[in-house]
Amino acid sequence: LEQQIPVGESVPLYTTFTFTDPIALYKTDDRYDDLVVAVTNQLLSTQDIKPRSSATLKNTSDTHTISPIDAYVVLYDEEDNAIQVGKTRVTELSPREEKNIFIVWQNKFEKKPVRFEVIPRYNPFTQTY
Repeated sequence: LEQQIPVGESVPLYTTFTFTDPIALYKTDDRYDDLVVAVTNQLLSTQDIKPRSSATLKNTSDTHTISPIDAYVVLYDEEDNAIQVGKTRVTELSPREEKNIFIVWQNKFEKKPVRFEVIPRYNPFTQTY
């Protein structure tokens, strides 16, 4: 996900992308199965001048700390097009730890979102085992 792509005075209608190099796929080791970040308590408020979102991230592992975690909030319109994205970073989550995240957008949305999702992302290959 990429935020705030400069488009000048243009109003983009859609975007496309192409992979320019062959895609390398890797099978992960079974030890990565324990690295799960659960998302709960998802809220979105668009009533104020500055819309905001909150959620709780939880490391479900009993043994491994996960760090860092980028949490993206993606908002969709009635046609299921992504219309806004926000991002925040959690430095680390210890085993079974929960942390609340918050994202505030600086301006009211032009289009009203009808749904949203919170996507936690981290690199399993850089974790300590």
